[in-house]
Amino acid sequence: MTSFYLFEYSDAAPGCATYLGGELNHDETEWNIFERRPFEMKVEKKYVLQITDKSIKNVNFDMEGG
Repeated sequence: MTSFYLFEYSDAAPGCATYLGGELNHDETEWNIFERRPFEMKVEKKYVLQITDKSIKNVNFDMEGG
């Protein structure tokens, strides 16, 4: 049986932008966009998103999990 993971993002809270303009510090990620087993993956690199939208003063979430 294949599991799929879905999430819903809400921009209703302060610090959660509708659009987040930024640049990732790596050109490619280590995972596929439709990863079948995300919790089994071992991510080797440290990923940092540099916000490029000057109107965003506060970000209130992280890209990491668990």
